[in-house]
Amino acid sequence: MVGADDPLIPQEQRHEFEQIMTRAGADWQLHVLGGVKHSFTNPIADARNLPDVQRYDDRAAARSWELASSLLNASLAK
Repeated sequence: MVGADDPLIPQEQRHEFEQIMTRAGADWQLHVLGGVKHSFTNPIADARNLPDVQRYDDRAAARSWELASSLLNASLAK
């Protein structure tokens, strides 16, 4: 999971990741969360005072937790 507005992980790098994983034949997912910056799951990200780079996002943090939990539960069910 990555924020669409994360300046530390640009779109080109995400695209390269997709290509590498696809060439490797991996079973992969990439969830891009719109309007979200770096460190979106870290509640103290805002305290670092780098709003152009990172920002906590409670809605994205909750969604990412649900996605991660779902992925882990599916893996355990196999």
